[in-house]
Amino acid sequence: MPKRIATIVLALLLAGRAAQASPSVRDGDIVFQTSRSSQSAAIQKATRSPYSHMGLVLFREGQPYVLEAIGPVQYTPFDKWAARGVDGKVAVKRLRDAAEVLTPEAIEKLRVAGTALQGRPYDFAFAWSDESIYCSELVWKIYKRALGIEIGRLQPLRTFDLTDPLVREKLRERYGDKLPLDEPVISPAAMFADHSLETVAAPDTLSSFLSRVDHLIYATPDLDRTVAEMERLLGVRAAPGGQQPGRGTRNALISLGPHSYLEIVGRDPKQPRPSQPPWWLQGLRKPRIVAWAAKGTDLESLRAKAVDNGVPLGEVISGNRRRPDGVVLTWRFTSPRNPVADGVVPFFIDWGESAHPSSTSPHGVQLVALRAVHPDDRHVQDLLRRLNIELPVTHDALPGIIASLEGPRGRIELR
Repeated sequence: MPKRIATIVLALLLAGRAAQASPSVRDGDIVFQTSRSSQSAAIQKATRSPYSHMGLVLFREGQPYVLEAIGPVQYTPFDKWAARGVDGKVAVKRLRDAAEVLTPEAIEKLRVAGTALQGRPYDFAFAWSDESIYCSELVWKIYKRALGIEIGRLQPLRTFDLTDPLVREKLRERYGDKLPLDEPVISPAAMFADHSLETVAAPDTLSSFLSRVDHLIYATPDLDRTVAEMERLLGVRAAPGGQQPGRGTRNALISLGPHSYLEIVGRDPKQPRPSQPPWWLQGLRKPRIVAWAAKGTDLESLRAKAVDNGVPLGEVISGNRRRPDGVVLTWRFTSPRNPVADGVVPFFIDWGESAHPSSTSPHGVQLVALRAVHPDDRHVQDLLRRLNIELPVTHDALPGIIASLEGPRGRIELR
C-alpha cells in the first residue's frame, strides 16, 4: 500500500496533534479514580466522594500520560494509571470552554507549570506548600499558575467529615493530637463538583459504549492489499469472511474483542458489478472507515422510536452471506443505504441465532477507543444522544470515524 495513504496512521504522532488520538482524554483533561492506597477509604469518607485520587492529562510523544502526585510528582502512562485504580474505572472531566481556553499555547503553559513541580515528594500532611504536594493540590496549582483558573473551592480541614473512626485513625497517624483544622485543603471531590468542568466520561461509560459496538466497516479499493497492510501494522491477518451476493463485494474480518469485529470490505472481482453498489464504494479511492454498526434487538421498535425522535434510521431488512466453511450467516439490520450524518450515526444489527462473526475471526486485536469528527458536530451529537450512543464527536471540515486499535505490534489509529 502506498506510504502516502493517510487513512492508517500509527498512534505515535506529534504531541500537538495527538491530543485528539483518544476519544476519552485530551491535553488538559482532569481524571479521577478510586485508588487502592491505604488512605483511599479515609479520603472517600471525609469528602463523601468515591474519588480519592486524580491527575492531569498531558500527551507525550503522541501518547496520553497522567501527571500525578504519587510518591514524587511524575508522569504515568494513562493506561497504566487507569489500571491502577479500583476496577480500572476512570472519570474524565474537561473545562466547559476547553475549545476556547485550551489553545496550544495554554497547553504549553500547563506543561511548564507541571514541570516546575515534577519530582516533589508526596504530602501526607496535606499542607498548602510546594515543599511536598498531594494529588488534587498539584492539579489545582497547575491550572491556577498556568492559566489563572481556580477549579474547586479550598476548604479548611475542619469542614470535612472527620467523624468516621477510619478518618480519625488516619488523622492521628499524621498529626497526633495537633490537628491543623484551619489548614486550607483542595479535595478531589471539590474539583470534581466544580461547575467549570463537564463530564467527558463517567466510570464505565467508555467500556459500556465500546461494548455496544458490533463492527466497524473499513472499505478499501483493494481488499488483498489492505489485508496485508493491516497485518503489517497490527500483527494479525484478517481471515476471509465471504462473498456478499448482490452487492458485488467480499470481506475479511478481525475480531476486536468479545462480540465486536473489524470488517475490511472491497469489490469482489468474481461478482458482476451491481446496478446499485453500496454507497461507500462510489468514489472510494483509499481505505477508510465508512460506517459502524451498533448492537440492537427488537429492531422495528428501536427504529420506530428513533424516527419519532428525529433520527432517520433506515428500514429494517435482512442480510446473509456464506462463510468459506459453507455456514450461512443471517442477520437483520437497519439499512445503512442512506447513511445518517455521513455514517457517523450507526445503523443497528441483530445476528439472531447466527454465531457472531467475532467468534470465528482471528483474535489478538482490541478496540481501544472510537471517536468521530464532523462539520456539523453539534447536530450529530444531538442525534447520537437521542439514540443513547456515547460516541464522542468533535468538529472538523470533513466527516470521519476514527478507531484506536491495539495488536501484537502496537497501537494504530484507523480512520
